[in-house]
Amino acid sequence: MQTSDAPRSKSGSTKVRTLVGIVVFLLLAAAVNALLTLVFVPYGSKSEVAWTDYAAEDEIDTVAVGTSIAMTGVDPFTLDELLGTKSFNLATPSQLLDESYLAIRTAYEDHQISRAILCLSASQVMRSSDPNPGSAFMHQRSRVVTLRQQLEGCGYLLFDGGAITTPRSINMVFPWVSNKVSQSVGAVVANARMKLDGTSLYEAAEVNERGWTYKGKGYGYHKSKLDFNGSKVESYFAMNNPEDMGVEAERASELDAGRERALRDLCSYCADHGIELFVFAPPMPDFTLVEYGEDYVTLGERLRGIVESYGARYFDMNFAQVEVLARDESFFHDSTHLTVEGAEAFTTAIARVVQGVQVGEDVGRLFMTWDERMAGIDRISAVFVSSAVEADGVHAVARSMAGPAVRAEYQYLRNVGDEWVVLRDWSDDPTFVFVPDSGERGSFELCVNARKVGSDVEYDRYRKFTVLY
Repeated sequence: MQTSDAPRSKSGSTKVRTLVGIVVFLLLAAAVNALLTLVFVPYGSKSEVAWTDYAAEDEIDTVAVGTSIAMTGVDPFTLDELLGTKSFNLATPSQLLDESYLAIRTAYEDHQISRAILCLSASQVMRSSDPNPGSAFMHQRSRVVTLRQQLEGCGYLLFDGGAITTPRSINMVFPWVSNKVSQSVGAVVANARMKLDGTSLYEAAEVNERGWTYKGKGYGYHKSKLDFNGSKVESYFAMNNPEDMGVEAERASELDAGRERALRDLCSYCADHGIELFVFAPPMPDFTLVEYGEDYVTLGERLRGIVESYGARYFDMNFAQVEVLARDESFFHDSTHLTVEGAEAFTTAIARVVQGVQVGEDVGRLFMTWDERMAGIDRISAVFVSSAVEADGVHAVARSMAGPAVRAEYQYLRNVGDEWVVLRDWSDDPTFVFVPDSGERGSFELCVNARKVGSDVEYDRYRKFTVLY
């Protein structure tokens, strides 16, 4: 019996050692993961701010969702003052429609909200983006929801959103893989220090984004205004390669299949749970609307059809009559985001439309057509320029963004020292070939001025650009 017991005892010891080894490995892996999360996952992200304050709210009946355009554009304090609501802004940077759906679902499960406001820009539904279970939104949401809500939310992104088929699925366990601060040593050290030295969440958030001020209820704002002649005036299709977005070049009517699925999920959930859903296309600068062109109307009608098929309401604030939403260039912080003045105007317009619907008003009369809107853009909103080096010089082509009735003319200049020298005086020809004098080579700072034909102003808009030759 003794000889037969010995092998079993040795085998049992091996199993115990193996089990202990596995446990130790898992504990070490968890410790390393926690350390990497501490060091790399940003402290004071806007998602962390929004979900932290959401968890502290006792009563919410209305939520706003969407990207940072909504986070900086929908003021819940103004909304509550005008509508008598108890609202909260759960919009976050780069929020996917899948995440907007989860935000509404979470707010309903926690507070039985009765109304949701979705800010839906064209770029959100054109871009093909796989959901990320380890995004800042999901990582911070997981801190304030139940385990069931956390698992259901991740399951939705993994299976309904298709994240299970992408490398991003691993981010559910390791959020620091994609949701991380800049990889510079200074940024990593600063991030860890703020987490450990008592820096408040809100101080960290304002450090992370200079010029952004947090007001509360998930809402923060910008004060600085867009310089319509400056570098922040960007062409949408220059910033976003249409081929990468899965759409034809210079077309804004293509709706990504994944985003349509998420939008339908969101609308269906609201319809099934008695949540009054309002979908608003946020206002954009005139030059962006002009660049989208009439394809923008096609896209808007497709979105309207989807939203209204679920009993919800869709309104494009780019077509609001001026008595509902005035058009003021001071409303824009950059090519997409609003200033604090713009947010107040946009939120007031939202409240005006909601009130109109509540009393049975024909709110359609509060909006204009595409042709009416374009006719109202009677000045040059921005001028873009593209350039290419050819054998005979630098070929530049200017493009004025204005309504169809506006004819533009252009003047080209070169910076010599501290003086701008005219290379070609005013002409309605947008093209120009720059040939440096005497075989010069190097970097040249050029500028194109644009104005309406017949005007005697110095310029309506200008654009500086640098070329190498």
